[in-house]
Amino acid sequence: MLSFFPVPYPDECYYSVLCRYMVHSGISSIKEVLRVLFGRELSPLSTMLVPYMSSRVPEWINQETGITEITFIRDHTAFHYLTIGSKQHETEVMLKRIRVGERSYYINGYRKNIASAYLRYCPICAYEEKMKYGEMYWHRQHQLKGNLYCIKHGARLIDSETDLKKVKKALIPASFALRDYYGKTPRDVMKDIKPFPTELRQKQSAVQKDILWLMHHGEEIGGLEGLISGYKSELAIRGLADKRYDRLENIPKLINKMQSYFGKALLKSLCPEKYEFMKWESAPMGVVKFLSPLEHVLMMEYLCGSAEKFARSSR
Repeated sequence: MLSFFPVPYPDECYYSVLCRYMVHSGISSIKEVLRVLFGRELSPLSTMLVPYMSSRVPEWINQETGITEITFIRDHTAFHYLTIGSKQHETEVMLKRIRVGERSYYINGYRKNIASAYLRYCPICAYEEKMKYGEMYWHRQHQLKGNLYCIKHGARLIDSETDLKKVKKALIPASFALRDYYGKTPRDVMKDIKPFPTELRQKQSAVQKDILWLMHHGEEIGGLEGLISGYKSELAIRGLADKRYDRLENIPKLINKMQSYFGKALLKSLCPEKYEFMKWESAPMGVVKFLSPLEHVLMMEYLCGSAEKFARSSR
């Protein structure tokens, strides 16, 4: 058991917790920090959103805090969200391998699910954390594609100067990257706030709430099997799937309906990945395994009004 390890803040990402350990432990060498925590070197980027070597958590954090490896994965990584489109048995194997640090694991488009080439932050969050904790931290939800503004404050998220190339090799705490905020007044912070367009806020807020729910409850979807089952039923009701032949039908119509539901402006802002099958008239239902987590969120939101309602309907 380590003599000291920082208790994670609300929605703090795994990477950020490690950054704060380096600061508060007084260990200046990144290689030495990684050796102490993991017993070997690794890329810090591998801890941004997935529970890489999380089996070490019980050795870091005292059980009296109530934080376990399970709660750490749920509250400080996006594993349950990033794997919603994987088969259940594949997800179980993946987690076993990731948590002990095996390199032979795969999460579909991991880097593509990170929102920006730079770590992002909310200016109001940064100011409030400076006042409350005396330091800032990197939020998990701010780093995921699909989150355009801070769901708490309504401010558009800002790219910091810390890019993923630096994160790949170094632990860069938000308290260092955003050190200008230590001298800012509320008036200064207001100058950094860029409001999110009101006409996009309602649907964008729904998408962000879905992502947050899935990070805590993604396993309730039932993996790819649950997704396909739910899609079959909901799309068949709308005449967009043939359950007998296990096929998606009239995909252009489905896309048009989703564009009407979300609005082209919001979809353009979210920039979901485009796949060739989207241009087909029909396709086997199994092709949905190629959708990104964000695209699954858009499908569930359109079909049932939220990811949580979709999970209930597919049971």
